[in-house]
Order: sequence, then structure tokens, then C-alpha cells
Amino acid sequence: MKKYALQDYLTLRKEWFGILISNPRTGEFFQYDYDMLLFLKKLEVPRSVTEIEESLKNDGLLMSSTEIKDCLTHLIDQDIVSLNSTGNKILYFLDNVPDGYLVAPSSVTIYITQYCGKACRHCVTESHPKVIQSYELQLEQWKNIISSLKNIGVMSLVFTGGEPLSKDDIFEILEFADNLNFRIALLTDFDDISLNMVNKLKELKNLNYQ
Repeated sequence: MKKYALQDYLTLRKEWFGILISNPRTGEFFQYDYDMLLFLKKLEVPRSVTEIEESLKNDGLLMSSTEIKDCLTHLIDQDIVSLNSTGNKILYFLDNVPDGYLVAPSSVTIYITQYCGKACRHCVTESHPKVIQSYELQLEQWKNIISSLKNIGVMSLVFTGGEPLSKDDIFEILEFADNLNFRIALLTDFDDISLNMVNKLKELKNLNYQ
């Protein structure tokens, strides 16, 4: 018997309109209404079409097996649901957030360092090569910050600077965020990028280049 469940690498968040979903592998965001939230709630664990239909009926949402199959086909096409997944959890936060407001930012930009080997006069962050990076936040501090962002439901991280690839431990930081299934964007024009750096970046599952 086929059983369907949410992909385990998604971030899914209840919102005032229904549900917001981030797929870090494709970089896509999806918004669905409250009925879809109820439907997806049934897929936090693997269920068959018959089990989904019965569970929805118990919650007062009537769907035929044909309608359920059509919905599952759409969700599989969007890489939200799979036959091979063990499931995932939808995040629930405050219920008193006013309509029109998200419960948390969907994306956060991290200025990982102010250092840059260039000194462009037009730089909006005033980055320059004389920055003393030892005064900046270190690896464990960044891990704590990134973990906190995950815990409040942030879906995407943009790493910039300065020049992010000049940062000590940048690859450990990126790998840590990648393992938490953030969608990752890296804003860089690093002149000294090496083949080893490129290979490390290619190992990240959820990286989007900019």
C-alpha cells in the first residue's frame, strides 16, 4: 500500500492565511490556504489515501479519494510530498499574530564579516581590508545564532559582508546552516576563490549562488 508523507527537508510554518513552505533544495517558497494546512497536517507521518480520507473526514473536511490523489499528485510535482519520506513537522507559533503579518521573517541576511580585500567607494556596508576579523563573532557564536533562527521558523539565510568567503570558518558555518535545511544564498565576488573552495561549495545541498 502506497503511503505519502511530507519531505523531511522542508520548513513548513502555519501562518494567518494557512501555511508557508520553503523547499531549500529548489529555493522555492509556497503559500497555501487553511484547507491545505489541514491536508498537509495529515502527512506529518506516512499515510495511505484511505487513511488520509478517513482522517480528514474526522476533522470535517470531506474529500473523495480522487480529489486526494489529485492533490497528492500536485504536491509530489512540487517536491513537497514523497512516497519515500518518513514525514516532517509543521511549525506552530503564536496564534495572536494579526492577519497580514508573518509569524517570523522568511529570510534573514547575515553580514558575516565587514572585511573585504577591496575598498570600493560605493560600498554600502563600508567594508574594507583593514578590518580586524578577530574582533568579529566566531564559529560557536554564529552556530548559536543560526540555531536560534531555525527555532523561530526562519527559512532562508543570505550570507554577505564584506566578503563572506574571507571569513575564518565560513565553510563550517555554511555546512552547519545547510544541515539545518536552510535555503542558503551566498553573495560573493571573491577574487581568490580556489578549486578547493568551489568543491566545498558544491557539497552544500541547499546553496543558491548569487
